[in-house]
Amino acid sequence: AKAGEISPDFVSAANDVTEKPSEDDKTEMKNEKQRRGWNVSLDLIGDENVTISVGSNYEDPGFKATYSDGSDASAEVDVDNSVDTSKAGVNTVTYYAGNSVVIRRVTVE
Repeated sequence: AKAGEISPDFVSAANDVTEKPSEDDKTEMKNEKQRRGWNVSLDLIGDENVTISVGSNYEDPGFKATYSDGSDASAEVDVDNSVDTSKAGVNTVTYYAGNSVVIRRVTVE
């Protein structure tokens, strides 16, 4: 291209960047988003409130996570386990997946 002209390669690249997803792509993305993370059911395995002794070992019994279609959604779950058994107090284990959050309270005494 001459000075001041826009090359065809530049126009092609610009079109690639600004191309909007088709309605089918939007629907597919929405369905995938709903299946992956947004419609996850989280259930604690074991009790919601647990009491243990200072200095003992704590092994969290975990959770069950499923998509609305019944398939396993464990890979979608983030876990924040802040249990400190070295001192007395109330600790939490929090599970997150999409819009679902469940919390287990672990009392150390």
